Amino acid sequence: MVTSNEVGDGERSEVVIVRAARMPVSITPVNNTAAGGMNQELTLLDFEWGTPSDQGAFIYNYVGELYEMDINADPSTATKLEEWNAEGTKINPYVRRTDCSQQHLNCVRFTGNMEERPFLKQGFQYYFRVAAVNDQGQGDWSTPSSLDIVPRGCTLGKPNGEPLNLRRNFDVDPPERGKIRLIWDLINNRDDAGGDDLGDPGAGINNIAYEVEGGQEGNVQPLNNPPYENMYEAIVPAGQIWLFRVRVKNRSGQSSDWNSGGNKIDAGGLRLASATYPTAPRLPEVVGSINEIQNCFTSSMGNEEVTLQWFRPADDGDNTIRGYQISRDQEECPSGYRDPTTQCPICQDANQPIPPTFAPVNEFDAALQRNDPYHTPAETTVATDTAPANGKDYRFCVRAVNSVGAGPALCAMIQV
Repeated sequence: MVTSNEVGDGERSEVVIVRAARMPVSITPVNNTAAGGMNQELTLLDFEWGTPSDQGAFIYNYVGELYEMDINADPSTATKLEEWNAEGTKINPYVRRTDCSQQHLNCVRFTGNMEERPFLKQGFQYYFRVAAVNDQGQGDWSTPSSLDIVPRGCTLGKPNGEPLNLRRNFDVDPPERGKIRLIWDLINNRDDAGGDDLGDPGAGINNIAYEVEGGQEGNVQPLNNPPYENMYEAIVPAGQIWLFRVRVKNRSGQSSDWNSGGNKIDAGGLRLASATYPTAPRLPEVVGSINEIQNCFTSSMGNEEVTLQWFRPADDGDNTIRGYQISRDQEECPSGYRDPTTQCPICQDANQPIPPTFAPVNEFDAALQRNDPYHTPAETTVATDTAPANGKDYRFCVRAVNSVGAGPALCAMIQV
């Protein structure tokens, strides 16, 4: 710098280089958890940021501002809650904390409790911005911490509960080929949602969502339109076997563990077949008089013993028949029905549902693994019952079972 008057120019001053300090261009929350936040006992928010690549001059301090906003609200409506100062000076500059997740990052932790920060509560969304301070003063504010990257600046933790009891939904319509309907248990408290309010789905306020994934073995993928309710219908080609799993996600974007059936907490998936019930078993071809029921439904009879025989159903429902259920009771059969193929007398139209009660008479039922669509096909079409008493009429029924369930039964009256 040169000064001049009417006499002339003075001596040049020393050259002073002035550089503006550059501030962080972004800040990312890498950890935010809530513990006991519903009682305002403890709520934690961690924010981290990197040192500017061009400090302009030695940065000896950082200052910041913490804002609160309603989750998913316009950030312009946020309210400033606190002005933070790292309290670094030129003599005693700011020292990076040792508990930052990475050694090259700077970090700050806000702890909410009744004494220190009663305004920091669970179930709210916050953002933080920071500026560096050097000899030139305070630099520009950084961009606010992300409200989109999980955990989105929310005082919410990972959901502690997962939606249990994932299963096939039999409540809406009967199972059908080409579709698999799922249902699971709703979570019902804030702890299970990581501290998030469950909202009011009936009023259209859905604070939590359920993520459903499905697909064939080795190709399980997110399914479209994650539901807010506890039901999902997947379009699956008939006969295919898919794996399914479900988890819950709160408004911070954090998700629970996967549930893959019953109380099973893993990512393996529940195997379900795109299938329906099998049709009723068929009577074997009759040898001898069609008026002899023993020739229709039994292969042999002895002292307090009946051996039943049948043919496999004409339609397995697009899933392998893995076994049969047998029942015996002393209910009367309506008369007049005959099997359309063999003309053998039977208790009911084979295409009609069986009676509500179906008590097993042997170990056939115990061997059925209904939830295993890959079960070895059942080749046995003969079963012996050694419990009936001589001289009595019994109604015997048999029905086929695949992984979807049991189909309609073939029933007939037999005198032992």
